[in-house]
Amino acid sequence: MKSPVGASGLMQIMPGTATHTVKMFSIPGYSSPGQLLDPETNINIGTSYLQYVYQQFGNNRIFASAAYNAGPGRVRTWLGNSAGRIDAVAFVESIPFSETRGYVKNVLAYDAYYRYFMGDKPTLMSATEWGRRY
Repeated sequence: MKSPVGASGLMQIMPGTATHTVKMFSIPGYSSPGQLLDPETNINIGTSYLQYVYQQFGNNRIFASAAYNAGPGRVRTWLGNSAGRIDAVAFVESIPFSETRGYVKNVLAYDAYYRYFMGDKPTLMSATEWGRRY
């Protein structure tokens, strides 16, 4: 499966992101974008990249999911533009790409649903995510 912008596989990885992630994590066996169509390869690279953006943005799911979808550089730009003046909801709503805005909302909603399904308290955002200025 390939997106209109060129992202491939289950985790919709861009070829350049895959190459960067493979180098960063020393993932063996990857040599061409066609391999992103292999589910095991795609998930291995995708979860490594997700771990990277999650750590880059202080374990904040809003930032990490936005970075996974639109790129870390864009998220840093958006944070610079908002300059700590807005809350979490306003930050999500200010994301200029509707696809990324929807993606972030879906990540948060499905995480809350999954927590409920697993018997945990479903929360849309953590106390840290709610309390932070964006």
